[in-house]
Amino acid sequence: MEELQVALVSDNQEKFMTYKELMKRYKSAMKQKFYFEAMFIVYAMMEDRLTAYLYYIGCIKDRNTFCFDNPKVSDILKKLAKKYLDKKEKRLSVNTISGKRNIIRATLLWAENGFEDCEGDYLEVLRKVYQKKTDPTLFMEMLTQAENWCEYRNELVHGMMNKNISSLYETLHTKADEGLEIVRYFDKTVQKLKYKNEIRTSLGLTD
Repeated sequence: MEELQVALVSDNQEKFMTYKELMKRYKSAMKQKFYFEAMFIVYAMMEDRLTAYLYYIGCIKDRNTFCFDNPKVSDILKKLAKKYLDKKEKRLSVNTISGKRNIIRATLLWAENGFEDCEGDYLEVLRKVYQKKTDPTLFMEMLTQAENWCEYRNELVHGMMNKNISSLYETLHTKADEGLEIVRYFDKTVQKLKYKNEIRTSLGLTD
């Protein structure tokens, strides 16, 4: 991996300060109609919340990893993906936002299908936590909304110079707002998974 050009946060306090500052920047950007900056911030927050979700279900040991660093769990999740995801969704990754969505979607489809093949300690703990703390159907809907939102964002990033300017500006404000609402929903679920940290504790992982 190439050396990072921007330093990572060193602890939870720095992470809190980063979120606080970026939320302040988001609100300021929306107020001043700097919608491109607002969407940039929302995208970063959205990906961070999906990473946090993977962290609290034990898929990754380190929040800042760029690879599957917990093979014991990732191998199980890959099996769920193979069974429940369509061919186009089976590309799993912890360093792309689409790959993260796919991993989470596989676990939610497993839940929606009645937790079939719930073998082993990890899946048993995951089942219990999901039953208590998640709404798989609603989260699936929000993942779809997130995917659509990211497609809009990508369309702008890769083709902005060829867009009708009136059409471009009339959707930016709404899309920035929509993205933040998705982030807030993801965060609520992450906070539930974080509470008591049952899954990571069962794996012997610590924050």
